[in-house]
Amino acid sequence: MTILTHYAMTLDAEVTNRIAHILRAIFPHDALADGPYERSAQGIVDSVSTPRDTGLVLEGVRSLDGLAGGDLTSLTPDELAVHLTSMENTEFFAMLLTTAVVSLYRDPETWSLLGALAMAVPRVELGTQVICTGFRNPALLAKMAETMDAISGGRLI
Repeated sequence: MTILTHYAMTLDAEVTNRIAHILRAIFPHDALADGPYERSAQGIVDSVSTPRDTGLVLEGVRSLDGLAGGDLTSLTPDELAVHLTSMENTEFFAMLLTTAVVSLYRDPETWSLLGALAMAVPRVELGTQVICTGFRNPALLAKMAETMDAISGGRLI
């Protein structure tokens, strides 16, 4: 059994691990622990509800494995980012970005990830669908949003 055929039709722990590795390359942040990436990867897997989306995720992961010589997790996030740029216009990449950002709004480290995204993807507008003021003081949240808007060049929505 090769790595490329291991996950034939299911989104198992191995695929989730690969997605977490991909997310670390898309949203690089040296000081950020693995938790937010793992939770976001699990959120992506949990959000897949159709055979089409399952195939989209599996094909995206397989493609990146192929570009990486068989195992995308053997690459550093910087090396993987080079391969991801060739996929940034695919449905797989869009699904990762959309689902990861949506699932990250609940994570206490969301603002760090948005900052990393601002640096990694310079053309995308940044934001969360929900910001719960119950988790943070509203004045602090306003200052965080102001800072994020400044470092992203006005792309916070």
